Amino acid sequence: MTRQIPLGQPENQTREFKSAEVLKHLASVGREVVAMLNTTDGGMIWIGLADSGGIAVQIEPIENADREIGRIRDHCNDSIEPSPVAGEVTVEPIDDPGSGVILLITVRPSPGRGPYALREGTARQFLKRVDDRLRPMSREEIFSGFAPPRTDRPQDELSLVETHLLNLREKVPGNANGLLWMIIRPVHDPKLAVNGPSMHMYFVDPSLTGNRRTGWNFIDPSEGTHGKRQSISHGSKNGGRVTLSDNGQIEFHLPLRNLYWKGAGGSNDPDPKQIWPDCLLEFPISVFRLASTLYGKDAPGADSTVLADLALFGLRGWTLRRHSPRSFAYLFDKPAEPFQDDDLVMAQPLRFTLEEIVNEPDRCGFRLVQQVYERFGYSEDDIPQEFDRGSGKLVFPSV
Repeated sequence: MTRQIPLGQPENQTREFKSAEVLKHLASVGREVVAMLNTTDGGMIWIGLADSGGIAVQIEPIENADREIGRIRDHCNDSIEPSPVAGEVTVEPIDDPGSGVILLITVRPSPGRGPYALREGTARQFLKRVDDRLRPMSREEIFSGFAPPRTDRPQDELSLVETHLLNLREKVPGNANGLLWMIIRPVHDPKLAVNGPSMHMYFVDPSLTGNRRTGWNFIDPSEGTHGKRQSISHGSKNGGRVTLSDNGQIEFHLPLRNLYWKGAGGSNDPDPKQIWPDCLLEFPISVFRLASTLYGKDAPGADSTVLADLALFGLRGWTLRRHSPRSFAYLFDKPAEPFQDDDLVMAQPLRFTLEEIVNEPDRCGFRLVQQVYERFGYSEDDIPQEFDRGSGKLVFPSV
């Protein structure tokens, strides 16, 4: 079906216009999506239509529309609670001959899943669209939307795995004294051959999983690998450790001290509690590259949904700077205020498709790292450009 671009038409209850500039501030897009999800009829959000007095007056073509579609989908999946299911939020390009491509977000709320909230750090915003405006939902509206749980209805497999990951996370802090914890788990068990002939080599040679030989990755060359009947583990109890189970679960532990590099603050600012951006990017992405290799090679036919979670325990007092350490902006920028909470945890595991994990592991890891930057009060633009937004790959310059 050909979509008619609504030039000359007004905003209303089910139609919103946003200029192309809004793509620099995706939280504004998330607010509109949440507000429409909290209505009965949903609506459409046109991105790339400038308005005057609420009337669409000009097309502002969007460059690299495919990349922006991916960014919007990721943002909605990662920042909206509950995460939208298939069909609730769709994003498509609309080509206007002679003018260029704009984007259309279609919102179709599913009955009984709300109310929906937008996560901003540790806060939750419950918003609702009324006419062409947004307003906060009242206390009564929020609580009336929560249906009492039904104890007679079994949980679906996705919910069971999500609950399993949250339970694992809750058990970590008691043993953690400054720890990066990360886990990836397919919803359906792919039954990996974890002690197959080639498996041990993945923990010896980083290049076999697409990682740098000398980078910050899940391999510790000073440690060995130990296999059991249903799992294989590499590393040590007090150092970095990765455990792979035959159900496809990959669990990674890393002491926070490994996120500090002695050159991070430069000669003018030696700070043993400052996160080095390269470490924060490469460690999680290296684990996703491992997942990509394993799931692509040994898990054909596995269910398409994969969950991933990341937490930083014992983070109070740590700092993080914006930008790439190779930039002048990094050298002259001051770190954000030290992290005030004991731990940095996400509200819920992020959801990926198996195809995303296999084909775009770097972009998947980047989505987790974004959560950390957001909790420090930064935007996506503050994350080092070594992660190329166009290609979706983490690439460090050759030394």
